[in-house]
Amino acid sequence: QGRPEQAVPFYKTAYERFLDVFGAQHPSTLTAMGNYANALLTLGQADEALVLFRLSYQTRLEAFGEDHPSTLLALFNLANALTDADYLEEAEPLCVQALAKHEDTFGKDHIGTLHCLRLMGTLRSKQGRQDEAIEFFRESLARRTRALGPDHPLTQQATERLEEALASTEATGIQRNGRPGCNFA
Repeated sequence: QGRPEQAVPFYKTAYERFLDVFGAQHPSTLTAMGNYANALLTLGQADEALVLFRLSYQTRLEAFGEDHPSTLLALFNLANALTDADYLEEAEPLCVQALAKHEDTFGKDHIGTLHCLRLMGTLRSKQGRQDEAIEFFRESLARRTRALGPDHPLTQQATERLEEALASTEATGIQRNGRPGCNFA
């Protein structure tokens, strides 16, 4: 708890042992790979983590197919890691694909879909496309409120993200809703 630099060697060892014992396509190996990648990302070792996220997605794609829940999780994780690491050009098509696949496979209010919607808002914000980011954050909040209720922690996070995006646009002089003088949410 709170010491990822100490955890990374353990995650690496676990991944290597699962790989040796079970092989690359075993669910436990793939989970250990993801845990190791997330720990590296937490330490700011994005390039090393991205190698593992890409490998995880490719392995799951080959083993399970493109619509399998495990593959969709790996797609989201890769898109999220790319966005976090500011590889926005590479992240964009994967974020779009992840959202579309999650909506088609699980529906609009599934938790995985809601995470993808939030990711699209984050991507657009990092791209400087604040009006689009706000719309994704608004939609995320509406769906989370409907699916989870207004008091759920993920709904509250969505509220905070929308408020931050709106405050950011005000700080830079961008008008809300893209219309001058229309500064309400």
